[in-house]
Amino acid sequence: FDEGVARVATTVKIDDRRDKALTMKGKVNSVMRKLGH
Repeated sequence: FDEGVARVATTVKIDDRRDKALTMKGKVNSVMRKLGH
């Protein structure tokens, strides 16, 4: 919005792996790493 853009489109894909055990904490950590946090 700082660049004068009136609209922003965002796509969020959510999937659930069934082939290995994952914890919610691990999933959140993975997303945070991908966001650069």
